Amino acid sequence: MSQIKTLLFDLGGVLVELPGVAKMMSWSDLAEDEIWRRWTHSTSVRKFETGDCSADDFSRQIVEEFSLTVSPERFLEAFIAWPVPYPGACDLLEQLSTRFRMACLSNTNPLHWEKFENESELLSHFHITLPSHITRKMKPDVEVFYHALDVLDQNPESIFFMDDNQQNIDSAREVGIQAELTRSLSGVVEILEARGLLPGHTRQVGPVS
Repeated sequence: MSQIKTLLFDLGGVLVELPGVAKMMSWSDLAEDEIWRRWTHSTSVRKFETGDCSADDFSRQIVEEFSLTVSPERFLEAFIAWPVPYPGACDLLEQLSTRFRMACLSNTNPLHWEKFENESELLSHFHITLPSHITRKMKPDVEVFYHALDVLDQNPESIFFMDDNQQNIDSAREVGIQAELTRSLSGVVEILEARGLLPGHTRQVGPVS
């Protein structure tokens, strides 16, 4: 396996917890799986996370789209509070940054990004950030990963990407980026250890299932 020079991270579900779905379930008759399905295919979400609509328009559309029994203003207030870095995430990133170029590639929005900038040291550990609302490109589109390659200016084989969505993993692999699926910080650590990518570990193996 080629020497990894850059670690590329998704945020939500990988380094950051998103507990908001449980709150949405309390405001909707939809099951959790259905909420996730609609969220990942929502035109309103895509517009907001690529900078094409305002926060007020987004909240009104989501309340209507998901038949939420809450006002757009109350939804937006709760939505802003959703993302919280997993305990230990910043310490892990700091440790990794002594050995690797650090980058993140996240489908996100200006509200959550501002929260990270103001309330957490999470983003300070990345050398390069590629949030969707700024790049105006959104996973799982393959174009996102070609854009990342241009910005990082590296061969895809020297980049290792982790994400909690299999479609995003597939798109990364399509352009030659090494990638693995994980849905927790402990999963990140397990994968990095197995590949010998944690400082102090030198063993590297093939993909971790």
